[in-house]
Amino acid sequence: MPQGAEASAPPASLPAAATAPESLIGLDPAAVFARLGTPHSLYVARGAEPWQDDAVFSYDYGLDLYWYRDRVWQIGVTKGAVVSLFGLRPGDSVDKAFSLLGQPAWSGESFSGDPEPAGAAEAAARTAWEWTLPQSSWPLRLRAVVSADDGVLEELYAYRADF
Repeated sequence: MPQGAEASAPPASLPAAATAPESLIGLDPAAVFARLGTPHSLYVARGAEPWQDDAVFSYDYGLDLYWYRDRVWQIGVTKGAVVSLFGLRPGDSVDKAFSLLGQPAWSGESFSGDPEPAGAAEAAARTAWEWTLPQSSWPLRLRAVVSADDGVLEELYAYRADF
């Protein structure tokens, strides 16, 4: 899981681009710097294979940008974030995610289309869900990771599914 810095308080001025961070997916570094400024910190998120490693720009307000070559391919929002993805932020209930996004395309180890797809009543028993988001120029998905302890959203990731 990412090591992004937890935001303790909103910055003095939140850039307009941070209010819809999913719009940053696909941008190059110059466009990101123009919209958000320079990141608070940088780190590497290690994948299971070397080709899955990502350079990550982390911003004070709880937003992490994952890079593939010279483009943002994934946005991460973690605990303490003052920004949201598609109306959701860490700490929100699973029920809110289901109400905003509908039935997920994927949950835990089961894919939708199974005889008994996950529903809101089963939410606390799962660890992650994914929704396919139609309002983009490329395949876009939202993954929500849920705390096993209290069943609330812990981490959110919007990403290009074609990378």
